[in-house]
Amino acid sequence: IRRILSLAELRQDDIVLEVGSGICTLTVALLPEVSKVVAIEADRDLPTVLGETCAQDSEKLFLISGDALKVTPQEIESVGGTFPNKFVSNLPYQVAATIILEVLANMPEIERLVVMVQAEEADRRIKAGELTGPLAGVPMAIKDNMCTEGLLTTCSSRILSNFVPTFSSEAVLNLQKN
Repeated sequence: IRRILSLAELRQDDIVLEVGSGICTLTVALLPEVSKVVAIEADRDLPTVLGETCAQDSEKLFLISGDALKVTPQEIESVGGTFPNKFVSNLPYQVAATIILEVLANMPEIERLVVMVQAEEADRRIKAGELTGPLAGVPMAIKDNMCTEGLLTTCSSRILSNFVPTFSSEAVLNLQKN
């Protein structure tokens, strides 16, 4: 957890988005370091746990109960009062890439993203032969400043808000090969 906090380069004025708070280990560590944590948690039983575990800094914790893939940036903004500027999470492997891509595509306010990925599912799929190659089990997301054929590429710029490249950058092509 200390390594994640260090990599996140947290400041007292940061607003952090956390997906999958779980038993709150990361949440408890984040709260004293930032002004707000907007946590999205799918498990409907965990708000009680979060409330008890995070009671000391409860005024800084804003909880959204639901599926992170269905929560809109506007919902996140309305709960936290503004858009988060950092994304710090411990994500399940099977949804990590999708959530990271959604955050990068829809929340240009995010200045820094630090994600730990739970490896159990990747390990199971590698053992079963479902994942192969040198990057097997390594979740990755391509920030939308790398041209990817057919995908919206905004570079977090309103000027490029509707730009869809007809080609992929060399970096993207190399990642797709592996």
